[in-house]
Amino acid sequence: LRIANPQRACVKYAKLLDVCDYIILQVTEAEESLNSLKLHKLLYYVQAWHLAFYGEPLFEGKFQAWIHGPVNKEIYRRFNKRSLYDEIEQEDISEDFDLAKIDPKAREGYRPTQRCEAFIDEQLMANYYADRLKQA
Repeated sequence: LRIANPQRACVKYAKLLDVCDYIILQVTEAEESLNSLKLHKLLYYVQAWHLAFYGEPLFEGKFQAWIHGPVNKEIYRRFNKRSLYDEIEQEDISEDFDLAKIDPKAREGYRPTQRCEAFIDEQLMANYYADRLKQA
């Protein structure tokens, strides 16, 4: 999810919290268990493999070498009301995280990770990403 903009000579990375929410969504949709410790490790592996394949991070954020494994302080603070072993569920996904933000009508009636072959309106795509470029 690296966005390169040659005109502005900058590289924009995925947001750590979006990657976190995406992992929560995928794991819970698969009906697998997830706790904070496992989430930190999955985020660490995602970042490590992205670094290995592409030579740069997927998201901004450093990991600390805690006794039980890698921990990202931003994610730790997000879930600091619970222990590293407490269950994380779909209800823990940020309200503003939505895979169907661009064209919600195209995915209407589908679960967040359910296969869908509806076409996304190209004008909505253009508007959405033009707005993202303005925010960069």
